[in-house]
Amino acid sequence: MNASTSQTARANIDELAEKVRQAPAAAGCYLIKDKRGRVLYVGKARDLRSRLRQHFSEARPMHPWRALLLRHAADVEWIVTGSEVEALILEATLIKKHRPRYNIRLADDKSYPYLLLTDEPYPRLMLLRDLPEAARSVRPGQRRGFHDPKRHKVYSLRAGRIFGPYPDAKAMRRVMRLVNRLFGLRQCRKELDGRPVGRPCLNYQLNRCGACTGRVSPEEYAERVREAAMFLAGRTDEVIQRLESDMKEAAHALDFERAAVLRDRLRAIHRATQQQVVVVNDTIDRDVLAAAQEADRAVVAHLAVRAGKLVAQNQMTFIQAERHAPEEAIAAFLSRHYAHGAEIPREILVSHEPPDISEWAAMLAELRGGPVTLAKPSRGEKRQLVEMALRNAELAVARVVSTEA
Repeated sequence: MNASTSQTARANIDELAEKVRQAPAAAGCYLIKDKRGRVLYVGKARDLRSRLRQHFSEARPMHPWRALLLRHAADVEWIVTGSEVEALILEATLIKKHRPRYNIRLADDKSYPYLLLTDEPYPRLMLLRDLPEAARSVRPGQRRGFHDPKRHKVYSLRAGRIFGPYPDAKAMRRVMRLVNRLFGLRQCRKELDGRPVGRPCLNYQLNRCGACTGRVSPEEYAERVREAAMFLAGRTDEVIQRLESDMKEAAHALDFERAAVLRDRLRAIHRATQQQVVVVNDTIDRDVLAAAQEADRAVVAHLAVRAGKLVAQNQMTFIQAERHAPEEAIAAFLSRHYAHGAEIPREILVSHEPPDISEWAAMLAELRGGPVTLAKPSRGEKRQLVEMALRNAELAVARVVSTEA
């Protein structure tokens, strides 16, 4: 950079520093733009004025990506939101929309699938994806939602309970089929109220449902739904205990037909969960996140531990990571994963503390509706879990880079 260019950049930063003094001390998102109006960076903050002052402060340590960002910055805009949680959700949407040059973002920016357990008298599992931007714009007053890609129907977060996202769509479909089979959930789209509706479907003939026959009461079906929800949340031990108790009660009441059905369901669940490994000696639900970087790629490995068992694992790959620290990849995962409806556990362990970790913990607690511990463990079983996730992340990022070479 020559002297003239340096002076111009310095003048731009001074002008922006003056502008951010007008920013409100409120939660929201901000967009830093170049002289052509292109969005270079999207961020969120509990206090917009304070965060923007940090960006344009010479006293703050200068990361390589930040130095480049400020060299090209020509304008800044902000959007005030009603809360930090709304800012978190809006940030993810803006990054996906503008694809800013200096944000770490998902490699493919695709819409991951979710499972929705609907809220109706006889619920069913549905495959849903993030609500497209065009659909989101015509639903005023709603923060976000999902759509059924087959029926082109939009659902709000109040339409039922969301599970996911599932980076592996094939694995998600296997889970969906397994849960429907194990717990006898209906797969039809009929409007059911407990009375017979038309001819029974094939699933009734296979003893997998029967909701449309009028022979399954809302109370009995609700019990199936509760067990299915616990299973999807990884709480298989609770499901097994409940089924064992119900089976004993049925046998004691001489209802041997129901006892046999529950016995078969128990056996199927044992077969389905026999690969789950006990990784920690407590019953706290937790997610374990670890980030690894190589070249311009970063991978965050995610281990879902429920009641001490490893019930799921996946990875997210991010691009534009070469000038960012691993903790920023962790922050990008937190934003992309939990802001989009994923279940938030009581504890989240990380390999690198994200910037403003206390703000993250507060936002996640608000989303969860209860306390959330976000921490980087230094010893014991929790540290071993993080190291396991880190090994997975390192192997995954090396595989990504070698494949793309």
